[in-house]
Amino acid sequence: MDSIGLTTPPTYHCFRCGNVWHPRKNRVRTCPLCKSKLWNVPRAPVVAPFDPANEAWKKIVRPNRDLIIKVARDFRAKNVRVFGSVRRGETRHGSDLDLLVTFESGASLFDHIGLKQEL
Repeated sequence: MDSIGLTTPPTYHCFRCGNVWHPRKNRVRTCPLCKSKLWNVPRAPVVAPFDPANEAWKKIVRPNRDLIIKVARDFRAKNVRVFGSVRRGETRHGSDLDLLVTFESGASLFDHIGLKQEL
């Protein structure tokens, strides 16, 4: 309640477009500006850019880069990418190396299994 006894309507904020508004109805389903149904869901945090001073990267990936790419090619995989704790520089004893690859057309289940076992 404000000083004269009236209630002020709630203020809503859209996480998608940044619009701020006072709704006319009690139930808000979409942002009136961008029409997003996810107006009240915060966006996922942006991943920090890769840090070349990352110690895990220097010790694990850089020395084995050519070998990882060669083995991936042998099993019809391409576009090898590193993600997870090694990428973030948060490795601990027992951490694994997470790789995301794209298999060429014609790659079989044996190629998937073989790559996993070889690496």
